[in-house]
Amino acid sequence: MADSHHPTTPRWSHLFRTTATAISSFSRQQRPSATISSFFSR
Repeated sequence: MADSHHPTTPRWSHLFRTTATAISSFSRQQRPSATISSFFSR
């Protein structure tokens, strides 16, 4: 049971890193303000 929660942490970190990278690259292509406004509108 102790080993089951261990592999979960790196996966979440990798997922957040991938998401952050995608947002960063997307913000570079388009205006950051437009991206933020569209994010908050939802």
